[in-house]
Amino acid sequence: GWLKIAGDEKGVVLDDLVGALQAAPPKLVIEFGCYIGYSATRFARKIRRHGGRVVSVEVDPVHVCIARSMLEFAGVADAVTIYCGYSEEAIPHLPKLCRGVKADVIFMDQRGTRFHIDLELLEDHDMLSDTCLVTADNVLKPGAPHFLWHLQSSPQYDLAVVSLKEFAAERIEDWIVVARYQPHGHPRALMEFPDCLSELAFKTDRVRQQSCAGASPGQVGEDDWACHSQELRRSYAAAGILPREVNVERREDGSVFVAW
Repeated sequence: GWLKIAGDEKGVVLDDLVGALQAAPPKLVIEFGCYIGYSATRFARKIRRHGGRVVSVEVDPVHVCIARSMLEFAGVADAVTIYCGYSEEAIPHLPKLCRGVKADVIFMDQRGTRFHIDLELLEDHDMLSDTCLVTADNVLKPGAPHFLWHLQSSPQYDLAVVSLKEFAAERIEDWIVVARYQPHGHPRALMEFPDCLSELAFKTDRVRQQSCAGASPGQVGEDDWACHSQELRRSYAAAGILPREVNVERREDGSVFVAW
């Protein structure tokens, strides 16, 4: 079995999203893909003391039950609301659910080929604060080609990716997107994509489906994932997706930090 959480190097990035990269403590984090509540707990422990909240969307009701128990156990359940449903169903309800507060951080950890669609819905419902950090995990493993293309092409976003090792799999490279929303003075860009991205999206969905719901879940091995992420990196470059890269580094004492 395996546990798909944003731990170790990825966890340090999550901490910076609500800490070092913010001018003031975030009031609201919106997460897509709660799973068992690890990242929601990590966010809540950082922002709860300042009155911040986390709203997390999760499609699997079993995961919702587990996550709510984990949040209670961690002592942060009062700062986290979990919405059970699909992202496209949840987003129209977010303005009311979030009591009119706009998100300072969006963290996407659902299916990568939906990231750009859900981002457009969030923009349509005016859910991003003026300096919102739009962030997403797994944009190299398994991938999110349309999302990356849009963030790189739109003048409303300042895009960077954090290159790091997958949790509990040192040989596998992954990226976390960190894009600063900057709407003022920049017209909203239409989402227009080159045809080659459709094939990349198909490949990312196929390998994700094989890893999660194949004949035996988790059948995509570490070697397969390592090859996939490097092949996708080359395909991104060939398509013109060349974001600014930031690295995770280790101090002499072994602690991890992001070289922003």
